[in-house]
Amino acid sequence: HAHISDLDANGDTALHFAAWFGSLKCVRLLIDHGADVNAISHAFHTTPLKWAIDQGHHDIILELKAEGAVWERTALHASAGAGDDINFERLLEQRGGKLHVDARDADGETALHRACWASSLACARVLLRHSADVD
Repeated sequence: HAHISDLDANGDTALHFAAWFGSLKCVRLLIDHGADVNAISHAFHTTPLKWAIDQGHHDIILELKAEGAVWERTALHASAGAGDDINFERLLEQRGGKLHVDARDADGETALHRACWASSLACARVLLRHSADVD
């Protein structure tokens, strides 16, 4: 019998794939049946949240965060690092400007650092419009 946390050959869960392909309905169904929102892929060493961020699935990012998903960087850092200016703008709007644009991750980097590393001029501009510190 299949279990909600079963892994495929690469060590990924169904929740990873639901997050990757943008199926909010499947994400909710899997979580409702006990899927681990912080399951780490064996092949890629990352979580469903990171996969949703990489694919720009804003609704799934919010759902996973609401269910306790964590990642070593904030969603703002991850979206900036992925060069996802649309999701990035949505994250800032969703929080009504209450996100701390200068928050530093475990490596001491801000979302502006991540945007620059990703060569995302669009994300960098959004951050600067929201008064990100350039120093």
